[in-house]
Amino acid sequence: MKQKLNYGRIHLSYTDFDVNTPCIPYPFIKICPIKINHKTIRPELSPNDCLSLLKLKANEVISFRDAYLEWYFSHSWDCDIGEGRSFLRWLKLHHRSIKWTGSEFRLHDYFLSPLCPNHEQQDEMAKGLSFAIKPVWVEKRFIKLYLSDESVLSLFSLPFGEEEEFMELIKQYIKMRFKWEGWGAPSPTFLDWVRAMAKRPLFHPGDLGFHLQDITT
Repeated sequence: MKQKLNYGRIHLSYTDFDVNTPCIPYPFIKICPIKINHKTIRPELSPNDCLSLLKLKANEVISFRDAYLEWYFSHSWDCDIGEGRSFLRWLKLHHRSIKWTGSEFRLHDYFLSPLCPNHEQQDEMAKGLSFAIKPVWVEKRFIKLYLSDESVLSLFSLPFGEEEEFMELIKQYIKMRFKWEGWGAPSPTFLDWVRAMAKRPLFHPGDLGFHLQDITT
């Protein structure tokens, strides 16, 4: 499936993290430990699981602590699919979603930078996308690339590849998109192209933003 591009005017609106050094902000989020009866429980949820939980909407809303502990002590585990997916399936089965507070999770420090780009509210092409990419200047115009949440998380977790700046890879990909379109050739997704080029992107502050509306109370 082709990734979307937008042409025209754009309004630019962890512990070892160094704002002056490009990094891979992975995991992009961590769930905080839960303390109960002098015992600490550490939820083992993957970044993909966490994002699915953040985006889950249901009629009944419950705190993460209450939901997780009820699931945990009810032994509603499914070892075949892992903790995160098992918890998510339990929530869907009971028609529940999470009422988050800021103390229950922590975003990677990379995404707390005021430089992080954001999607405009009226941007129809950004619907359902949690990550916003800074527009790049290619062939005398600003162009914005849209990536699915799953693609961004896959870029974070690439196990190997020649490290290269994310924005440079975006520019190279867009230039190739122009060529592919001129040839009438099919365009691979950005993720597939990065994998085929054996690259591993590094992110500078301001390259990428993460925003979900109405997460916390």
